[in-house]
Amino acid sequence: MSDRLLQFLLIDPDPIFRLGLKVTLEAIPNLQVIADVATDTAALQVLAQVNSQQIKLIILELGNEQLGLQFCKQLKALYPHIPILLLSSKSQPEMLIAAKAIGINGYCPKGISISQLVPILQEVANGGYYWFTEPVIINSPLPFAKLRNNLQNSGINNIDQAINLVTEKLRIPGMPLLNKAILAGQRRELLAARWVVNHLLTIPKERQKPPPENQLLSFSIQNQDNIIKLDADVRPSINIPPIVSSRQLQSELFT
Repeated sequence: MSDRLLQFLLIDPDPIFRLGLKVTLEAIPNLQVIADVATDTAALQVLAQVNSQQIKLIILELGNEQLGLQFCKQLKALYPHIPILLLSSKSQPEMLIAAKAIGINGYCPKGISISQLVPILQEVANGGYYWFTEPVIINSPLPFAKLRNNLQNSGINNIDQAINLVTEKLRIPGMPLLNKAILAGQRRELLAARWVVNHLLTIPKERQKPPPENQLLSFSIQNQDNIIKLDADVRPSINIPPIVSSRQLQSELFT
């Protein structure tokens, strides 16, 4: 590391981010944030008040993309000798192309580690350029399979919790018939969703045919038995009292 003191101007609307970055950088020898401000107006005031030759780098969050690029043009016109590094949460290719076209010296995303950021700051402050590129992800069946399994298990667990909640409600005695019918319909939809998640997150050779209709939860009024029948896919049948006839349900719906 060079013994020359590198002084930065930090422009970012987030006060917590500014404070954290300033404290972290100033803990490193030969690095100093000469000022940290939230707006372009405040930045221009700082540049007018201090010797601009002291500032070796401007670290800038674009915020509003169009206004941010216009401000960058203004900085380049007024202080062409000061390099600008975009340390931004924005990474649209169009924005980066426009930034390069107006002479911005570099870009890296927020979230980059300090150990990676410090050499980038030094390189750009000393007249270099740095443009972060996304790492190439090599297709590997093992990581994808692991991710797929995690998504599948997470989705199934969430659906199972919802099914259990609906099932518990169906066990409540004295529930009105229409409420029972609605809950049974919700449970059927959840079981269908469960099958869809299993189907989408398995590779083709692992996929199975959808379960028969009578294996999904069904809410049906059987005229021959005059009872509500509730069938589960792979779970024991749940008997929901009280027993009601289809005529009762029709009367309730009409009312």
